[in-house]
Amino acid sequence: MSFWKNNPCVPTWLGTAQAWWSNAPPRLLEPAPTPPARHSLPGLVMTKGTVADAQEVAHFLSRWFSSSQRARADVPSAAVAAAVQGGRWDIWIVRRSSGEIVGTLVRRWIQDLVIGLARWPRAGVVDFFAVHPAFRARGVGRWLLSTLQASTARPIPPHLILWEGIGSVPPLAWGQLWSLSTAGAPPDAQAQKIIDPASQVKAWSKLVRNTFLHSAWITSTETTLWQTPAGVVAVQDLYHRSVPEGWRMAMIIAATTPEAVAAFVSTSPWPLLLADRAWDSRWKSDSPFQWVGYNVLAGTVTTSYPCIGL
Repeated sequence: MSFWKNNPCVPTWLGTAQAWWSNAPPRLLEPAPTPPARHSLPGLVMTKGTVADAQEVAHFLSRWFSSSQRARADVPSAAVAAAVQGGRWDIWIVRRSSGEIVGTLVRRWIQDLVIGLARWPRAGVVDFFAVHPAFRARGVGRWLLSTLQASTARPIPPHLILWEGIGSVPPLAWGQLWSLSTAGAPPDAQAQKIIDPASQVKAWSKLVRNTFLHSAWITSTETTLWQTPAGVVAVQDLYHRSVPEGWRMAMIIAATTPEAVAAFVSTSPWPLLLADRAWDSRWKSDSPFQWVGYNVLAGTVTTSYPCIGL
């Protein structure tokens, strides 16, 4: 049975409709869910990832994480090691008895998650959920997700998951992605990375002030803020490269003005950018996106990409 079916921590369309009708604020679905039954799979073992696994995990993700034919994961092993060492990532790894990785799941910890009028001091983002093709539909994915649920202290805080395309679980955020290639654009010095910690917090607070779904700022190499003459732009490195060009990819998750985006685009260190809107006529329709919530129910859906500090 799928992890998502008949799981009290997974929102339903009926529950979402009732929350919308009653105008209820977002809430936890099940503060203390019964841990799923422990199980194992013959010939496979699960371990908690450590810094020593970083290079092997990064290699596995580069081969099997992305389901798109147009992109491939390119997660730096140094970034994996730093996130695990800093306590920002929990990694679960499934291996064959020979030691080969056949499945991974990462839980990123984020601070001060805001969904509408509700706030949680700590929440999770489920990411880098990948299973080797030869082991799919054999329970590996359900084992990974069930282990995350069982090992999380109660009450389980909300967890967010980005799904490619549109799925069957009611979303917290969904919409259309747009893309713009900056490859070959002439260099420009209009955008400068904000590196002062106090300035980062101030700029982030301004960007997320009126957004439905966001979290607190954390200093990392993955999310960066850029000052331009026309305003500030927040960018997340997607740790992906386009196929076949090999261009590094990033997401513009927030900006103060369209002019700020135009200024950033002209000097972007990423040759391929994505955004949840067409900031000008150069942007092309790309693909749908959907963020779903685990153990959280909200009656409102936003069409804006979440401003999550990763």
